[in-house]
Parts: sequence; structure tokens; C-alpha cells
Amino acid sequence: MDATATTPAPTSPPASGRTLPWRLEDIPLADIDLSRIRGREDMLFMLAAASFIEFASDTYAGNLAEFFHDEPDIADWLAHSWEAEEVQHGRALKAYVLAVWPEFDWDATYATFFVEYSKLCGAEGYESTQGLELAARCVVETGTSTAYKAIRDLADEPVLRKLAEHIRNDEVRHYKHFLKFFDRYDARERNSRFRVLQSLKNRLVESRHSDFEIGLWHAYHSRYPDDARGGKRFAAMQSGIARSVRAHYPAGQAIRMLMKPLRLPAPLMSLIQPMLLPLGLVIRQVLLR
Repeated sequence: MDATATTPAPTSPPASGRTLPWRLEDIPLADIDLSRIRGREDMLFMLAAASFIEFASDTYAGNLAEFFHDEPDIADWLAHSWEAEEVQHGRALKAYVLAVWPEFDWDATYATFFVEYSKLCGAEGYESTQGLELAARCVVETGTSTAYKAIRDLADEPVLRKLAEHIRNDEVRHYKHFLKFFDRYDARERNSRFRVLQSLKNRLVESRHSDFEIGLWHAYHSRYPDDARGGKRFAAMQSGIARSVRAHYPAGQAIRMLMKPLRLPAPLMSLIQPMLLPLGLVIRQVLLR
């Protein structure tokens, strides 16, 4: 799909004939405890930003499926399972946001977000080989699955906790698919561990200039249109969210997931396991900067 495509209609359901692991209708929005969430403006910005990114998945899913056109089962999974589930995440998060903050103009804010975000979704940012791009995708899915776990643990509202757990489970499953596909390509490409590590590092560094920052800015700007993107108030809001999420971030889980594409021998993994937690804390700082 062309990264310059027009903004997809935010109210459209996922275009897939396949059964999703869960449905938006399974989320009891009428049971939301507003007293626990309504006053949390930080959660509004965080959930709105996440909903924008997830909903825009079809913009980059088409490009990624085309990148793997030579493997029909991978391209098919990307186009008809991964994309549909990601878009459902966006629809569910949008529904939650509007149930709690009905005054938030989600559609208009998403439209301004998409103008900026769509420019980042082209194929030019992919790794040099398909196998290395799949390794890099493991970094992205590590970041999303662990972030949603942190949101689940951070949330004080039961319906949001349930929704975050559904999304986290999907993201972990997506990670496993990308790791399986990576193994297939890596057996052909025979990439050195150094090259794989370089790809992991590249995508991790890219995450410092994250799409989440774009989503946060547009959500924030819709509430405070007179504030500047480089201003102190927006920076303080970002820092506050990062501190909150870091307090619940599963650093150990993140580093274990990131190490798997390196396929280190089990004895070596056992030997270095005690040294991985400090590295996980560094990765947490990068992902949640």
C-alpha cells in the first residue's frame, strides 16, 4: 500500500473474513469504572496515541506483505491476520477512549496524526534482507507486547486491564510468528549473529524517534492547541508517562525476547542470564525515553 494513501476511514471494521481471537463486542464498555479513569489525562493521551498507531496498521501492512511476496503464507498472514488484529486493537482502544472521554475528537485528531505518520510507513526503512527485517520486526513486537503488559499493570480500571491483556496476548503471538518466519529466512541467508544483532540494534535505535511520540503529540495538541511541540508542558507530559510505564515495565521479559533471534546456545544463555537484567533496564530506558 502506498504510504501516501488517503486517511483510512476510522470507523471501518477490519477487512478480514477470518475469526479474530477476541471481538470488540467482548469488551464490556458499559462496565467501565469512570471514577478510576476519567481524571487520568495521561491515560487519555497514551491510549489515544496507541489507538492511532494500531488503526493505521493497514498503511504499513500492505508494504510489508509486498516485501514478502515470495512467501505466500507469510504475505497472507500479514495481510489477513496480522493487519486485521492490529486494526481491531485500534478500534477497541478508540471505543474505550470515547467511552471515557466522549468530548475527545478522535476522528479529527487521527486525521492530523495520519498526515505525519503515513510518511514513515514506506519500505525504504526496511533492513537489507528479508530475514534481517523479520529479526527487526521482533524488536517492534517486543516493544508493543511489553508496553501493553506495563499498561495492564499500570491500569487501575478493570475493563482497561482486560483490554490491555487481550492486546498483549495478540502481540506476543505476533512476535512468535515473526520469530518463526525469521528462522525460515535465516536458514537460507545464513546471517552472522553480528548482522542479526546489528539489525536488532538498528530497530531499537529507531524506536527512540518513535511513532508513539507522534501519536502523543497529536492527542496532546488536540487538547492544548496553543502549546508548542518543543515546549516544556508537552515534554513534562511525555516524561511523566515514561516514568509511569517504566515502573511497571517487564525489562527481563523484553531482553529475553530480544535475544531469541540471536539463537545463542543454551549453555551460553544460562551463563549470561544473570548479566541480562542490567541490559534490559537500558533497553527499557531506550524504548520508554
